Formats: sequence, C-alpha cells, structure tokens
Amino acid sequence: MNGHPFSDQQGISPRARRRGSILITTVVMLVVAGIAILAVIQLTTQNVRDVARSEARLQSFYVAEAGAQHVIHWFNRPNESPDPPYFSPDETGNYLDAAGNSIITESLEIEAPHLPRIITGDRTTERGQVIRLFVEPPWDEDPPGTVARVTSIGEAGQSRVDSTVEIRLIDNRVPAITSPGAVISRHGATSGGLFQVNWGEIWAAHNLILPHPLRQKFPNQTDDPWFAARTEQHLIRHGESGIRYADGRVDGAFTSTPIEPTAPNYHIPFLEDTLAPQNNNYRDYENLHQHVTDLAWPNYDYETIKLLAQYHDFPIYRTTSDGRLITGEDPATGAPIIQTFEEVFNRKDGIHPNDVIPEEAPPVYFIDTIDGNPPAEDGSNLAEIRVSGQGPFFYGNFFVAADMHLAGAGNSPTLGDPIRPDGSIGRSINNLRLYGMFYSYGQAELQGSGDIYGSFHAEQGFSGGGNWEIFYDIQMQNENRVRIGSNLRAQLWNSY
Repeated sequence: MNGHPFSDQQGISPRARRRGSILITTVVMLVVAGIAILAVIQLTTQNVRDVARSEARLQSFYVAEAGAQHVIHWFNRPNESPDPPYFSPDETGNYLDAAGNSIITESLEIEAPHLPRIITGDRTTERGQVIRLFVEPPWDEDPPGTVARVTSIGEAGQSRVDSTVEIRLIDNRVPAITSPGAVISRHGATSGGLFQVNWGEIWAAHNLILPHPLRQKFPNQTDDPWFAARTEQHLIRHGESGIRYADGRVDGAFTSTPIEPTAPNYHIPFLEDTLAPQNNNYRDYENLHQHVTDLAWPNYDYETIKLLAQYHDFPIYRTTSDGRLITGEDPATGAPIIQTFEEVFNRKDGIHPNDVIPEEAPPVYFIDTIDGNPPAEDGSNLAEIRVSGQGPFFYGNFFVAADMHLAGAGNSPTLGDPIRPDGSIGRSINNLRLYGMFYSYGQAELQGSGDIYGSFHAEQGFSGGGNWEIFYDIQMQNENRVRIGSNLRAQLWNSY
C-alpha cells in the first residue's frame, strides 16, 4: 500500500476532514444566528415603533379631549374665550331658546394662537397640540337639548399621530345656589322675641310659630309687599289673637278677623306668580299667611353639594366634636390645625359689605360633619357651631353639616345700600353678620341680636328669640350668579 497509513485515497487526512466540517457548521450557525438576531432586531424595532405610535395615538386622543374641554370652559366663561359674543348665553343665561332650540346658529373655527398646546409638567417638552378646533350648530338628528357640536383634532409624537374627538354639548341644568325666601325650614320654625323678616318669605314644612311683633308688618305692606309666611301644616302666632291662613283656621279652630294688608300703590310683578291675586288687586287676597301643601323646596342634599365642592375645589372643613373646624395640618408635627368658625371666616377686617358687588358670585364653603359621613338621622355626627363674637362679618354661601347657634350682640358693619326686590335701595342694614346664605343640614337657632342680608336655611328646624332681622337679597334668585358646575355637559359621540 502506497502513501501515508492515515491518509484516504484523495490524500486528505480524517483530521483535516473533521476540521473542515466544523468550520462549515460554524459558518452556517453564524449565518443562522445573524439572521435570527437581525430578525429579532427588526421585530424589536417594529415593536418599539408600534409602542411609540400607540403611545402617541393615546396622547393625541387626550390632546383632542383637552381641546374639547377648552370649548366647554369657554362656554362657561365666555370672557376667557377667543370670541365672547359667540360663547355667551342669551339674556336669560340660557343656550336654548324658549322652544328648546340652540342659540348657536353659526359655525366657528378656532384659529391660532387659541389652539391649546399640551406640555409636560416641567414645562420643557411639548407633548402635543390641538391642530383643529371647530364648533358648529346641532344637526337635525341630534337629541333635544343639544347646544352645539365640537370637533377637536389632537396631534402628538415625533411621527405626529393625530386623533379626532367629536362631541355633542348638551344643556346641563346643574344646581345653582338660589333661595326662594329669607327663612327656609324643612321642619318647624318657631320665632319669639323681636324677630323680623323683610323683603322675603318664611317657609316651614311643619308648624310655623311667629312672634307677636310680626303684626307690625301688616299696616306697612306698601313698604314691604314681598313678605309672606307659608307653612305646609299649621300657622300659630304668639300673642292675644291669632292670625288665620287661607282657609281661616289655626289648629282646626276659627280665629279672629284676619288682618288685611294694605294694597301697594305701584305694580309689584314679584308677587304675581306667588300670590296670584285676582286682577292684581292685592286686597282680593285676604292674608299673607298661607297654608301651602306644595312648596317648591330647594334641594341641596349633602352628598351632591359635597361632591361638587370637591370637584370645584371649594374649601371643605371637618368639624370637631366641640364645634371648631379642622382647617389643615401642621407641616412640622402633622397635628391638625383647629380654629373657630369666626377665626376662619370673619371678614370684618378684609372686606366691607358696601364693597360687595351684588351681581358677583360670593365664595362657597362646605363645613363637613364630625366623621365626614352624611348627617345621621339622630344628629349624632353633627357638631354645634356657636358664633357669638364681637361684631363678626361673614361673606359667602355656607353649607354647614352641623347645628348652628348664632348669639351675642357685637358691632358688625353696616350695609348702606341694600337692594330691595323691586330694584330700589332699602334702608341701611346695621350690625350685618352675614351677606350671603347659611344652609344648615341640622338645626339653627338665633339668639342675641344681628342682621342678615341673604337667606337662612335649616333642614332640621329653625328657632329664634333674639332681636334679629333677616333681609332677603333678591340676588338669591339669580341662577346665573352662583352656578356650581357647568352650564353644558359633554356627550361623547365619536372618536377615531
């Protein structure tokens, strides 16, 4: 045999053949691995792009929604809009006419620089921009109550992905802080002493017991034709003789001859819907004390008002068991900051009643229960807030989930030009404790002396024996002055 004993017939040794096979296998594996890595890289890149595009799509949707929210804000605050006349309601404060049709009859394209830009919290990077904002009248197929249609297109991301949101704006009759009378009690109301109500009405769901000096109201109806006392049960008067209501009976017994009011010598439109005398002759209505079983009670339930207060960032304070308010937390110790009602709200040194603009919305405050839960039926979580300081002055609409006790004499400021319901200037109001409204979810009691210009509500009953006068502020009927929420409600219609 010729050749090397370890060589094959072609002269290639087995070892060399093995080395060649390994090399080929390695090359193949590297190629396959490279292809796999390239595929993974491409897939990862595509996933990153998809994620970025999805994130941009989501961001652009939120940007478009933000644009629509700007339009809602402009409808509620026309003076802050790019076109106040377009976004303003009619003279009655409504966006629908008497027939229920929208007052928006023309389209409006919002131009730069009024198109909103959405930036990051540190205000260094733009997250997106509204590239189109369009308002138009309702379409024929839109449901009743539709005020307008809004199309908002948002753009976000490096690839400038856009999303469109189209919404209907629906008329939304949210609660407005109004009051039909000077004293409103969803329970009984008892008043002794020299308690007086001027320019407004007293309502009581149960027995209404009025003081003897109230008889002085009747010979002076020309000066105060707006007074009326209404109860869903019985009306009783302190004193020697009773005063009857419409059917001439108090507690089932006929009383003495009714006292007729003096007919005013001028036209009083405020009484027509309430008293409805025949032919506008006020002598045709025998008495201003009325037995009424269908009083239109204002409804400011605890949970709704608290929710609206939270949503609109109105101040909310919990009460302690001794009737003080928890107004915050000490940053150093974490202990609660506790103050009296007067310490928190006394505005005597901050604003004078004469400086208040009647048409402007007063501040709104919510005073919560002891435990933050709705008022218990037995009143166990209601504190008693006692106000008796030296001449405090409070300004605002106060929703108080507590019993209220107002006393003391004090020396509160004077309102020199209060407005009566007919628009005329009434006599000065001295010792003015409150300009606005107290709404108690518990009981209310007035002792001592003081004056109120506005309204006082008590869900669990009202009592008073001091020398108080409550003057009704006709602005308490102005729904557009204090509307706690939006005039319009967004209804999602389409997004893509």
